[in-house]
Amino acid sequence: MAARILTAMMSPSPDAGDPILRALRTLPRDRRNTAPETRARFEYQDECIALLLLEHLADDLHGVLVEHSTDVILIPREGLPELVSVKHREPHHRAEPGWTWAALQKDRVLADLHAAWVAAGRACTVAFHSNAGFSGPAGVLRNATAPGDPSAVREAVAALSRRLGVTAEEATAFLAALSFPRHPLPRRNEITDVGVGRTADWLVARGRSAVHAPACWEALLTRIAAASTDRPVSRRPGAAHVAATIRESLDAAALRTVAQRFVSAEETRDLLLAQADQPDAAAAPAPAPAPAPARQQQQQWEPDPLFVGREAELRRLTALLEPGAEQPVTPVVIHGLTGTGKTSLALQFAALHSGRLHPVLVDGSNRAALRFDLSELADEADRPGRPRRSIDLSGPVAASLPGGFDTLLIVDGVTDPATVQGLVPRRSACRVIITTTTGHIDEYQHVALGSWSTDETLAFVSQVLPATPPAEAERLAVHLGGLPLAVNQAVNYCRTVELDVPRYLDRLHKAATSVLSKGAASGHPVTVAAAVQLALQAVEERNPLARRLLVLLSHLGVEAVDTALFDEEPVRPFVIAAPSVPPARRGWRRLLRSGSPPPLRGDCLTLSDEGWQARSDLHDDVQRDEALACLRAFSLVALDGGRVSVHPLISLLIAEGTEDSATWTETAFGLFTSQLQAATAGSPHVLDRHVGHITKIVDVALRHDMHGPAVLAVGHALVGRLCALGDEELAVRLGGELLKVAERLPHDYPARHHMVFGMRTALVQAYVHSGNPQTALELAMSNLTFAQTVRDAHAVTRAYLQLGSAAVYLGRRDVAESVLGHIPGMAEIERLKDSGQPARALTVAHVRWRLLDLTNRLEEGAEAVAWSLACVRELGDRLPGDLVRVVHADAAMVGRLSRDPDLPPAYRYGDLREEPGHQAERTDRMHFKMRLDRADVAIGQDDLRLARELLEAVEAPLTAQFGVPSMMYATFLGIRGRLRLHEAMAGRVPPDAAVLDLTAAVEELRGTTGPERRGNLPAALINLAQAYALRGALDEAETAAREAYEEDLRTYGPDHPETQTDLDMLTALRTPPHRPTPP
Repeated sequence: MAARILTAMMSPSPDAGDPILRALRTLPRDRRNTAPETRARFEYQDECIALLLLEHLADDLHGVLVEHSTDVILIPREGLPELVSVKHREPHHRAEPGWTWAALQKDRVLADLHAAWVAAGRACTVAFHSNAGFSGPAGVLRNATAPGDPSAVREAVAALSRRLGVTAEEATAFLAALSFPRHPLPRRNEITDVGVGRTADWLVARGRSAVHAPACWEALLTRIAAASTDRPVSRRPGAAHVAATIRESLDAAALRTVAQRFVSAEETRDLLLAQADQPDAAAAPAPAPAPAPARQQQQQWEPDPLFVGREAELRRLTALLEPGAEQPVTPVVIHGLTGTGKTSLALQFAALHSGRLHPVLVDGSNRAALRFDLSELADEADRPGRPRRSIDLSGPVAASLPGGFDTLLIVDGVTDPATVQGLVPRRSACRVIITTTTGHIDEYQHVALGSWSTDETLAFVSQVLPATPPAEAERLAVHLGGLPLAVNQAVNYCRTVELDVPRYLDRLHKAATSVLSKGAASGHPVTVAAAVQLALQAVEERNPLARRLLVLLSHLGVEAVDTALFDEEPVRPFVIAAPSVPPARRGWRRLLRSGSPPPLRGDCLTLSDEGWQARSDLHDDVQRDEALACLRAFSLVALDGGRVSVHPLISLLIAEGTEDSATWTETAFGLFTSQLQAATAGSPHVLDRHVGHITKIVDVALRHDMHGPAVLAVGHALVGRLCALGDEELAVRLGGELLKVAERLPHDYPARHHMVFGMRTALVQAYVHSGNPQTALELAMSNLTFAQTVRDAHAVTRAYLQLGSAAVYLGRRDVAESVLGHIPGMAEIERLKDSGQPARALTVAHVRWRLLDLTNRLEEGAEAVAWSLACVRELGDRLPGDLVRVVHADAAMVGRLSRDPDLPPAYRYGDLREEPGHQAERTDRMHFKMRLDRADVAIGQDDLRLARELLEAVEAPLTAQFGVPSMMYATFLGIRGRLRLHEAMAGRVPPDAAVLDLTAAVEELRGTTGPERRGNLPAALINLAQAYALRGALDEAETAAREAYEEDLRTYGPDHPETQTDLDMLTALRTPPHRPTPP
């Protein structure tokens, strides 16, 4: 039929009466159908990839990854991968056959390559291959990538920076990673002939006939096309289902792994040679078929279409086991907590490579069973010279394993390293995977398997419980720690009893052990609760101190614990009631006890000594190392750089099963004694790395009615640090609970009024930063009254200073006027300094200056700042760095408000000194404020390059700590907007970016009543007005300036310099040259 139609259509006089032809002639043609052209482009790209493979087969090429982040990725055995983009310049571009800047931009050639390079972490090179060269100015790109032309490099960097919208530094790095081939690719109508010719050359060099080159070329193209095409997922069950841990309702879209798009150089060589040898083999007489071994007669394993994630682990297994390579490799141990999917990973890997590896699954739970299975396999694959498997060695020397390079042996469920010693050699032709909960087995390669990522857990839940909102699924992921077995149990439980996620989590927190014993997962013999219980029993038998260490760790937070904490001298804090000591004794000594506890007040609970004894034993580093090694052997803890962590589900189960929580909470408090002492001595940020643990133990103590002085002292420090770290909501909650506890203490309780006063002080700070100004002021005034009632002069002064700080933060001039009459004047501040309290004196001077600034008594305030500067010059490094920066910031504010050009430099700029190296790990509010102030100072000094570097360095850690949106990020945007405004004023960039940053900052700051609003909002509005004016949007500029004026008018009144500055800007915008003269 096809021949008939073709002949008729090509005939000069086709039969008009042919009904088939009449029907064909009347069919409409879809001229918008681009399928032929699209298919041609794909075929051309496949041929280009084939040419690349042929070109590099003689190199150290590991293989190519097709259609991943770019058209093709060349992966060498050593060195960086190369991301390659392939483009064909169509013949109809006759006016400009080469690549111009416009053409490169239209086809997003460089933009996509740059995006892929950034996404790869810049740990790669990039290349652009095309059949056309470069035209016009774009030719500078090729010149810049060739050595010896620095002018071309400068020109290319400038062009890339402008067209990609990146910095010059970024453009330079990208250009260094970019390359072009020496010769262009063949055109579409030539590439097949070129490919066949190069295939023929390759075959001839290896002793094959060139006559087979066309068939070899087609076979290679077919393989590349298969690697670049997603095909429908097979639903037919495979052997990988036999021992799967997680096999139901996973995201089928996750099936496509990197392995399916990878074409190795070794596979390519084998493919070409096999195709070239096939005709010769067909012509030769066929030998009699030999009986295949039993393992070759098994059906091929198929990948599980419901397997989720684990791409990195699959890649690592491929790299370690080298499927298809004919050389011995080291066995690989997959280890992790029960329920992480170790067997699932091993079986999925086996199925993905079952075309080149014949998988065999054996039981590794005991040595006798493993010996039997290996002997059976040896009998099936008996070869002359093979040692008999009955030989039972127990050291590093072992009999060779059955099978050869094409065998994959999976030893599943090893619980004791001795099980495989002497049975599995350290290198073997047979590929070996061992799955185990034991942390380390012999000198094998190890792949640690942790929990699912949040995205993987969400994908699982969305398939099984599709009605679950993503936020609820994310909560489930967090509470279960992403443990695959636990997540599977949870969704099975929810489906069985028709629960939603919130109700499941309620049950989990009420009875974790009971809930985690239900909803058994297919393919796993025990539940999470049962597995943890079995592991605990084994640990208790091997090392009782290890179990006690695990109990202690389970009473801490989810973050890793620094094992150096156990090196501190053990102390035993009072978490139940106060010690019987005179109230006059102050400091931490009255909160701690060592050895046996002294008599406690009243009829309170007496704690057992189990936790105290464990803490004392763990102070011995040898005993501690043995305990950690035992826990790690059962995958109950993870060790990383001297820090130990416990999976949150294990902590939950163990804490729930611990009867004497008070004993272990007491021991947990004692771990952080030295940090708490350092915090009270003036270094509060030392608590920050432990704040999660301290929050947990304080919360547990409050829930169990443990109200001893240690709990209150630790809680007081904690509330302040939570505020500094941006968790004001938690600070308010815990501060409120702790204050109620302190206020309920008996009046004769040792140091009661210090505890009440301290908790109120911390809670005022929390209310200020959480945007509750009225509550903060009321509590500050109440604290002042309390200090006056107990007749503590020192506390009265502190209460006035805090009330003044709150007034400054909230812009309350009336309160500020009242406070100024009660805080120390300059003579008393000088006496404080002379008495050995310079830091306290500077703090009082700072509060005094801010109050005087708010009330427009600037000359008096300038005296306080001048005294502070002199004190800093005198004492220098003996003062805290944060306090020195505060003084310099105050001086810069005085200089800005006075507008006196003759002031010393200290009044004009502020402090640009770098922080000491030991401060780099800080993440508190003051730390980031000082870093932002440095950038602001750099802008004031017109050092825009330094300002940009400082802001780029601070953005990522700031957003990680405080989030987006947040008040701290709004402050960052305000300063970056000011930087971009200055760059726009200098003509370097348009003002659009400044408008975007400043608008976002203003919108966020408008919504707060916290301390960030008072200074930052008017400044951002004034800068926004200038940015609008640069754009010619004078109405918007005037609106922003008017809002800044009204904001400062409410805070300072009409005569303050801040208000006058706003008014000057508003007046300038309303008059020429900004405004045209009315007609």
